[in-house]
Amino acid sequence: MKAYGAAFPYNGGTSRDCRQVHRATTSPYAIICYNYRMVKISNARIDMETARIDNALLKNYGEILVGGATGANTGAAFSIDLSAGNMFNLILNAPSVDMAFINAGPSGTMCSFTVILQQDSVGSRKISWPNTVLWDGGVTPALTTTPGRLDIFSFMTPDGGRKWFGFSSQQNITGLNLSTTLLWAWGSNTAGQIGVGDIAPRLISCSPKHL
Repeated sequence: MKAYGAAFPYNGGTSRDCRQVHRATTSPYAIICYNYRMVKISNARIDMETARIDNALLKNYGEILVGGATGANTGAAFSIDLSAGNMFNLILNAPSVDMAFINAGPSGTMCSFTVILQQDSVGSRKISWPNTVLWDGGVTPALTTTPGRLDIFSFMTPDGGRKWFGFSSQQNITGLNLSTTLLWAWGSNTAGQIGVGDIAPRLISCSPKHL
């Protein structure tokens, strides 16, 4: 294992090795060593170096969302890279998307992720899932093809990705985009400003016919 350019023996050595690594680096990290394992702490994150956390009480935490709030385009092929995160927000923008799952956790640990899939403004996009995915009843769920609509899927693997259990969490959700969002208006309409084709006031919200 290497840390900040200084070699550190993962399965051997002494506490002195930790001190040598700490002195050898100018990186703004604190390094804690115990039983030949290292924990790196900065003001942005804690890297456990694959070590386990026991008896933890978590509060007010979030997860990295790959693709961010607006989503990332998939193109014709996209790899769900679990080294980047476990939550994905994707926009299907090719007629057929070949999906791959990479960098799952080691066999014997349950590794899972969730993906939001949104049809672009064209719609009718399709997905080719990995053949390692096992669906309920052996039937792959149909993907919503309406432009702008969302489907949410979750996956889990106990054996490092040799097989994945796939679940359809929610489907046919209305997305917030220009192709599906409606404008509502109400109030005075003396000059026809509401755009409904007359000059009668509207006390209840309605959708304009003309803008």
